[in-house]
Amino acid sequence: MYGTTVERCVMLAADHVRKPDVVVYDKTDLDVFAAECTPVDKVKLAVEVVSTGSRSDDRIRKPALYAEAGVPSYWRVELEDDRRIAVQEFWLPVGERAYIPAPLHPVHREKLVTEVPFPMEIDLTTLLTG
Repeated sequence: MYGTTVERCVMLAADHVRKPDVVVYDKTDLDVFAAECTPVDKVKLAVEVVSTGSRSDDRIRKPALYAEAGVPSYWRVELEDDRRIAVQEFWLPVGERAYIPAPLHPVHREKLVTEVPFPMEIDLTTLLTG
């Protein structure tokens, strides 16, 4: 069973905490009310939404930290010049400490369809309406 939180801290190491914009984690044997931070071994996906002030961190520093800690999937969400959302999907190969772009669909526009970390489909066009 999976859970999702917004801006909940993730314990990457004993002395290192990060707060991704969205975290998808395995809830098995995890008391989210007792734990201050989600243990990194429970995290299945870290998502960062790029803004002007976080651009270099979201593109360089944070993915390196998450990969080094073993987070298997990383998404970077950006607003493109044409005002469309683009989601860049990255996977961590087994035994590696650096992400690679998702092989079949590294960048999603209009619709995100993936099997990793589990099957899902998100209509990205609906995220900016309203």
